[in-house]
Amino acid sequence: MKKNKITLSHHTSPLAIGAEEPTALNLLLGFNTPAERELEYQKISQLNRYQNKINVITDLSTCRISIKESLWYHVLQNTDFIAALVPVYHCWIKGEGLNKSLLLESIIEAAENGVSLITIHPTPSRTLASLCKDRIIPVTSRGGGMVLNDLILNNREINIYLELLPEIIEISVKHNMAISIGTSFRSASIIDSFDAAYQAELIEQIKIADYITAGGGTAIIETPGHASPHNITLICDYLNQSSSAPIMPLGPMPTDIGMELDDVAAAIGAVLMGINHCADLLSIVTSIEHTGGLPDIQTLLKAVDIYTLAKHIIDISKINDCKDDKNISEQRRSFCSCIPDNQSICTRCSEYCPLILKDLW
Repeated sequence: MKKNKITLSHHTSPLAIGAEEPTALNLLLGFNTPAERELEYQKISQLNRYQNKINVITDLSTCRISIKESLWYHVLQNTDFIAALVPVYHCWIKGEGLNKSLLLESIIEAAENGVSLITIHPTPSRTLASLCKDRIIPVTSRGGGMVLNDLILNNREINIYLELLPEIIEISVKHNMAISIGTSFRSASIIDSFDAAYQAELIEQIKIADYITAGGGTAIIETPGHASPHNITLICDYLNQSSSAPIMPLGPMPTDIGMELDDVAAAIGAVLMGINHCADLLSIVTSIEHTGGLPDIQTLLKAVDIYTLAKHIIDISKINDCKDDKNISEQRRSFCSCIPDNQSICTRCSEYCPLILKDLW
């Protein structure tokens, strides 16, 4: 099934993603206390000047502060990046769970001020949760865990996002804001990837995406965080057969042993998704994903570099974007050296370098 092309609105440069469009890059930032805010601002400033460009910054902040102090507002006021938000993160009330009015208010204020993409978690249910009991790690999604916890805490028949979905669609249509359908039951281990719980959630995600589209809205489907290479192929096959929505992979992580190399591992997973036509907006994973720390600026920039390369590899397959590769090859031919823009001979090959045998060609 051919993927839809959608456009994330922006006051200066709208972003087209999906079918026949270059792969886009999404970076996840956020703070848990106001004291951490300044460091995130510094990261954004560096990213704004960096040679390799991302497209979207998603605000994962968990503390509720004024609009003008929020990370997404800072992105909108000081950069040309698309601003995205996971509203449930700063709407959790300790001991009470989630409040409908507060959650809806958060979405409205983001939409009215220019946020182009929100991630919601409308799939949690007791039925899907019951399918996770035999997993090594039952649930790994922070947002999905909040919605599931609220479902139980407040004894809801259906989760809060499903209750609010018609209103959220109405807001999104009015303000041209896209909705990403979060994957609350993605596996935290490649051992459990594409199990019964995840397959059931994929069905629900696709149904909800179709419902949003039928209501005039724009939907993106968020996909796995951890999945073995074989199961990545199975997931992509299913999505290609069953959904036309653009796909936003969370990695995926094709191995669980890549601590401190998670940026590389997840970029490999992203390429596997991409060459299987299921990577339209990549969420960047850093090397410290599972080390318990927060990425500093250099760690973020390294991850951006790695994902820029992964994006390019995907786009070679997706839109035949080989012009830069051809330029590099022509430089190597011109200088008779594998070192572009440098006429020196490779130290390893020395005088035996085959590229200096130019009289043969």
